[in-house]
Amino acid sequence: MELFDRVKIKSSGITGIIVDILDGQFTVEADEERKVDDNSGYPSRWALYICTATELEPIKWFDN
Repeated sequence: MELFDRVKIKSSGITGIIVDILDGQFTVEADEERKVDDNSGYPSRWALYICTATELEPIKWFDN
């Protein structure tokens, strides 16, 4: 997997884009804006998740 690949986090089903890769860990920015009461991932308008390659599933841009 590379920067800007679209992926799904297997455990949660959340889809997003890989925005950073460091030491085998991938930072994934969620496709959907965070809801007001959502506390998952890093706090920001668009949730960020740190994952390993085994936690991610590559998906095509037109898939959901």
